[in-house]
Amino acid sequence: MDSVMRRRIVILAFVALGLGAGMALITSCGDDPLSSRGRARPECWKPLPTPPFDDLLVVDYSPVWSWTGKEIAFTSLFDSCNDLIPGELFIMDEKGVCRNSLGFQAAYYQWFPHDTAIMFSTSVFVGSRLRIFHLSTGTITELPDAPIGSTMPIFGLSRDGKRVYVSDEQIRIVEYNVVDFSKRVLSSYGGGFPQPSPDGNHLSFTFGFALVILDLKNIPALDTVVDTAAYAQWTPDGKNLVYADGNGQGIWIIDLESRAKKKLAKNSTLLSVSPDGRFVLYADFASDRSSRIFQVSIDGGTPKQITR
Repeated sequence: MDSVMRRRIVILAFVALGLGAGMALITSCGDDPLSSRGRARPECWKPLPTPPFDDLLVVDYSPVWSWTGKEIAFTSLFDSCNDLIPGELFIMDEKGVCRNSLGFQAAYYQWFPHDTAIMFSTSVFVGSRLRIFHLSTGTITELPDAPIGSTMPIFGLSRDGKRVYVSDEQIRIVEYNVVDFSKRVLSSYGGGFPQPSPDGNHLSFTFGFALVILDLKNIPALDTVVDTAAYAQWTPDGKNLVYADGNGQGIWIIDLESRAKKKLAKNSTLLSVSPDGRFVLYADFASDRSSRIFQVSIDGGTPKQITR
């Protein structure tokens, strides 16, 4: 893969999604904060009080819906190193009323089926690894020899939780089996942000600036969906992709049959489609660099603020 393609993929990873600033804030206060344990899911939700610091900016971003739709994982940090550990992973109820820190940091994460655990990748600044946080016990286990690349921490998890799709150090798309730890290279010509379709037969990912779909039964056939995209997720019925525009022009939904598009939100950020396909979560960044989690209908309309 030539250097131009590699630069394009890395640019989409850190500029179009706004992850570069977020990652820098996460890791600016020390080394790898991960340990062998986090905090188990609390039995009773307790509201997190608003920080009484006028000079701190709260940054909530990267929301991910649980499979049941009853919980949301997200990252929250303060734009300062003088208070709480910045960049910790939180879970909250679907209304955003109550939230709790899990006690560790993560670059990207997805829920396992039945919401029993969360798979996450570590920060790009300390070397990306894939780990599993078990919500019932608070323990963390590491997946051996997972081929996730140091500059591309975003991955896709199959609906049965048995296969992970990653971009490796060569920015190839690789399928990693969680059960037997085997690997299969799916695309050797570069790509990022892989997400499997609900039926497991297709894989969307970014190739250069374009959003493409790979038919896993007819490799290496590619279908270009849009020319410029930074990240995408499938709707549960597999008929649409919701994606962040690679030029920062917002979040869109595209019908994969008609290719009709509709704009849902103004910010191009990491997003999450609800399990019932009705809503999209995303982070809305303000001019002062703070951000909150918002929810918008899959049909468009006025967004609703979730975190305060």
